[in-house]
This record gives sequence, structure tokens and C-alpha cells, in this order.
Amino acid sequence: MNSEFEGFTLILAEDDDKIRKSLFLLLEIEFKVIPVVDGYQLYLAAKNYTGKLEKLIIVSDTDMPELQGDLACKRLLKEDEKYKKVIMIGMSMESDNEKYWKGIGVKDSFINKKPDQNDLAEIVLNRIRTIIKNPAIYLLKDGYRRNI
Repeated sequence: MNSEFEGFTLILAEDDDKIRKSLFLLLEIEFKVIPVVDGYQLYLAAKNYTGKLEKLIIVSDTDMPELQGDLACKRLLKEDEKYKKVIMIGMSMESDNEKYWKGIGVKDSFINKKPDQNDLAEIVLNRIRTIIKNPAIYLLKDGYRRNI
């Protein structure tokens, strides 16, 4: 595990088996990864996480069964302000889904997936690296700046 991401846990919420498995295989090299298949499992995994929230990252698809990824994150943020410490990155093949992630106050953390995208894990990893190295860019709509 790379010391750059030492101690970070990543909840990966993706209902497409192929995408989830390929992301998991590449991201587990850098992080402890908790793979889940829908927004409800994402919500439960975040609620059951016992580590430092500053070291938790959520990477989630938008449109999923049970509960959409953006709605699961919105629910976490609404229930307890401590979840503002969590890095949240939304993904979707539908570019207009970015508005849902911006609607919950997450800025600069939406990834537009493409079918058969081979470099998605690298894009996710680079986005996480950028947020960790430049926490001021990770700004929630109420002005909260995530500091590590």
C-alpha cells in the first residue's frame, strides 16, 4: 500500500459488476476498499465505519437500485454534519447527473464515466490525489473546507 494513501478506506458503490470489480482490483492496491452494490449498502457501510472520517472516501455511481448514490450521501450529510469530513466522489454515464452531486454541495468531484472505459480507476485515483493534496478545492456549499 502506498504511503500517500496510508490509512484511507474507500467505499466503492457501483451496481455494474464489471465496473465494480475492475475498479476494486485497481484501487485495492492503494486503499482498503469496501465494495457495495447500491446506495443503501453505501449508507450502511458509511454508518458502520469506525475509523477517522477524515480518512474515509466514498466513490459512488449515481443511478443504482435501492437508493441512488447521491441520495445516500445527501442522507449522510443531512443526518450528521460529521460526514462533511468524508471525501465524496460521484460518477455516472449520464453527464446531466452531475447536477445531483452539485445539489448536495459537492464541488469538483464528479466523474463522467464512459462505456468500456479502461482508465476509470486512474481517473478516480487522480481525483482523490488532487483533493487530498489541495483540500481547499473540496468545498461544500455551506463553505466548509475539508482539511486533512
